[in-house]
Amino acid sequence: MLVVLPMGLWVFSSIADLIAAAGWTNPWNDLALYTMGGGVVSAAAPGLIDFFYIRDAKSRASGLYYLIVNLSATPIFAFKVYLRATRRPRRVALTLSIAGLTLIGIGGSLGA
Repeated sequence: MLVVLPMGLWVFSSIADLIAAAGWTNPWNDLALYTMGGGVVSAAAPGLIDFFYIRDAKSRASGLYYLIVNLSATPIFAFKVYLRATRRPRRVALTLSIAGLTLIGIGGSLGA
């Protein structure tokens, strides 16, 4: 559950970004910011802890790839939090959403 929570928050934040970009800014801008922030805060620790308890060499190699892919999404969404908090252009945020969602999609398929 701890791994799925940030993924769900990031997907919802991207949906909120799209709704806000369509013109419905309240409350979608705030929802996008808070769900992104919640995903960033809850993302890294559970995955790292889980990875360090893998003992099997084959599982550890696959887990390392999964870890790299998912931890690559975390700074993307952290940067989106910064962009949202400083009111930067939305186009950059939407592009980052696509990149981040692609990464967590790949990571999610590896983790399954």
